[in-house]
Amino acid sequence: LILHPKNCQKSRNRMSTPITASASASRKLRSSLSPTARRSQILSSSYLNRYQSKNDLVRRLHTVTTALSNEDVEVDNPNYTGLESLATILISPKYLSHKDKEVRLHTTLACMEVFHLYAPDPPWDEEEILSIFSQLTIQLANLGHCTSPSQPNYNYYYRLLEMLSTVKIGVVLTELVNQGSTTGLEYLTNLTHTILTSIRNDHPTDV
Repeated sequence: LILHPKNCQKSRNRMSTPITASASASRKLRSSLSPTARRSQILSSSYLNRYQSKNDLVRRLHTVTTALSNEDVEVDNPNYTGLESLATILISPKYLSHKDKEVRLHTTLACMEVFHLYAPDPPWDEEEILSIFSQLTIQLANLGHCTSPSQPNYNYYYRLLEMLSTVKIGVVLTELVNQGSTTGLEYLTNLTHTILTSIRNDHPTDV
């Protein structure tokens, strides 16, 4: 059987049509999801693990952080069963110790939201908590050379400082110290010293 080139082209066109239709249907399905269902998809380890590039990962981490701050999200809400797996993967070296500074920053922001969500009992052990505060201290040190809201990432550093102030996340370190953790005391001292030495006269008064 010999097919004419035009017939071959028609054959290829017929085969490609269902694929295009399927992709379109998939997009329509995602867009038809309720806000809660969409957040449920986002707040899971599988959502982060599907990233295709560094920029895509940063975008996904930002989306996760925004979803975590939604008032509808609660630990005991059956719509958000992926929270535990998300909390576990966020503190893995793959994210918290990523080679890219933007990824580390947005991972820290997401971790702060998890702290807020699970307060007063964070979903991590002492070693994991200390690894988060180690990265938090590094991020807040950037305030020393980032003094204006017009500078890149200033609002993210401010958000970290704001959560320490309003949500009292630093209390977690204090509790570790009260339990006899000498390492916790060291991290608390470093965090306090970093904040005090990073504040500049050029910072807005609310800092």
